[in-house]
Amino acid sequence: KGDRQRRNEGRAPVPQEQEQHRDRKQASLDGRVHQVVQGLAEDLPLQRDLWGRPRTYETGLGTVYDAITPVQTRREGGNVIDMEILDNGVSVQMPNRSFSVNGETISLRNRADIYSDYVALAGAPAFEHLEAVVTGGHPDSEYYLSLPPGPGDSQSGEYQRGDYIKDTIEAYRRDARLLIMDMYGDELGQMAIERARRREAVRLGE
Repeated sequence: KGDRQRRNEGRAPVPQEQEQHRDRKQASLDGRVHQVVQGLAEDLPLQRDLWGRPRTYETGLGTVYDAITPVQTRREGGNVIDMEILDNGVSVQMPNRSFSVNGETISLRNRADIYSDYVALAGAPAFEHLEAVVTGGHPDSEYYLSLPPGPGDSQSGEYQRGDYIKDTIEAYRRDARLLIMDMYGDELGQMAIERARRREAVRLGE
């Protein structure tokens, strides 16, 4: 019995034991990865849609598409203005990540916190305005509904519903840029100075 026990101690694991061991290792790894990703997610600014809302929708077209599409593309759970944009074929993009500060063009690619605030400040009032217009609860509603449907920027030169939507979005983005300058003026100003220094160093060949 003792010899048999010693022989069993040195034997190779059977396939079932190997699979159980693999599953335990994978579960442990998955747990550690989840903790790391969750920790990173908690530290990152919210990913927002066109209207400044946290991205919580799923298009059904994959996570990559979900990450880049600015509006809800499903009628289930979609807002009226989202469907209006889709029905009219309006091309809308997320706000540009570049700001003009003191004559310098600076990028917010490394300042996701500022960009997130910018998107929220521009998107929320634009959504409220356009949702009210399309549903008939805004002074511009009658005018908007009198416009021909279409994506805007028409070759014919006629002003379409898509033009109104895009002009409204851009107007609120202009207002939001001013607010961001008030909120982050010192930081943006320093970023502009640093960019000017780098540009001058390149010019001088340093």
